[in-house]
Amino acid sequence: MVREREAGEGADALAREAMRALCALRDNVRQGRSNRLDEVSESLPSALGFEGWYSFLRRNGLVSLSPDATVALTDSGERIAEQEDLGRLEELARLERGTRHEAPRREEARPSLSSGASPATSTTTTSVLSSGRALSWFGAPQAASFARYDLIGEGPLALVYRARHLPLAREVAIKELKNLFDTLTFLKREEVARRLSDALQAQAAVSHPCVVRLVEQWCGAELPSYAMDYCAGGNLRQQMSAQPRPTEAASPSLGEALRLFLQLCHALRAAHAQGLVHGDLKPENVLFDAPAPGQPRNLLLADFGIARVVEVGPMSGLPRLLLGIEGLPYRAPELLLSHKESMTPLPSADVYSAGVLLYELLTGHLPGRRSRPASEEVPGLGAAFDALLERMCEERREERLPDFDAVLEQYYEAAREVLPMERGALLIAGARALPPLQVALESALPLTPPGQESRDSAA
Repeated sequence: MVREREAGEGADALAREAMRALCALRDNVRQGRSNRLDEVSESLPSALGFEGWYSFLRRNGLVSLSPDATVALTDSGERIAEQEDLGRLEELARLERGTRHEAPRREEARPSLSSGASPATSTTTTSVLSSGRALSWFGAPQAASFARYDLIGEGPLALVYRARHLPLAREVAIKELKNLFDTLTFLKREEVARRLSDALQAQAAVSHPCVVRLVEQWCGAELPSYAMDYCAGGNLRQQMSAQPRPTEAASPSLGEALRLFLQLCHALRAAHAQGLVHGDLKPENVLFDAPAPGQPRNLLLADFGIARVVEVGPMSGLPRLLLGIEGLPYRAPELLLSHKESMTPLPSADVYSAGVLLYELLTGHLPGRRSRPASEEVPGLGAAFDALLERMCEERREERLPDFDAVLEQYYEAAREVLPMERGALLIAGARALPPLQVALESALPLTPPGQESRDSAA
């Protein structure tokens, strides 16, 4: 009963958002305004996200997409908008949600992570969702090694499921791209699959304790998917919502914030050394492991380059498409431009995003033109961090710190009084109730370019 009620409430919310969108699209036409896809996705913010209401309307034949990427109401969509027939939209939404949330007919056929029985010895090796729909995985032979369970997350581009790798009895997460090909018809399936495969291979080449490990990929499937280690500690957005911001230098949360930022810097620095720029750094992509009792979490960075798999090139004649708005405050200004430069982010773009994340982690809010220095909101932080944040968050790329070698040079100097450590050290909390370890990484990837002595050694 609870599940049915939740499904009904979700369907009603979807119907309301869809009605609002239909009326707005109709009014735009009447008033001579554009309904181009990129403009509509920005001008009609929704709690469900643009892709949520747009795919619903498209699936039910209420809107169409013209070759020039303009959203148009069909005759059915016009009729519902004119009559403001919310009941019809609710009926369609409940029909969809009812199919998705129907309970399994045979509960015993669904392997359980919490039961004592091993999923590998279950009555079936086919993974089954809470909707009761068996996953064919579209013919991917490797999928037989995985059991996929409930939906645990959703972004503008993909759905995330909790799963289990059966041969090793290990928990993983499976991320599956949404069916964007039916709604955004100008996307080429083969091109998206190729880009995703390239991005996953590039991330897999980065071996670092603070980068999520990839397990398997199915880029050629009908809905491209990939498996990665399951990060049971949630993400940075959840942590910032649950924890108060630091208020004094001795606060554990201040040291924790600076330790996590250090891990983030080293993870990005390792990726950049492999030629890989993240390009979509935001709290939702910063994950955490499950700490041992009494121990702090370790940061795990995910989704390198994934947002660029649906980028549309400037030579295509189509508008720039940005799926989801939650990452926009963290994106470097040059990545929001429509010219070719925005398609090839440089390491300094990740520097900008990391600076915004650090400011928000310390103060509890995003930086703006009139924001106070972080040291004025976090007593004991020190003005050196203000200088670091200012250089990281420069809007002009030419004036910004160029990479994480430069960031870490300033970071270790600024953190001396708050979080003492050796220059080049990375603080990793032990997985088995061990104290934090100082892992020196200089020998593998020196901060100082070869042939140049550091200031410390010169002194």
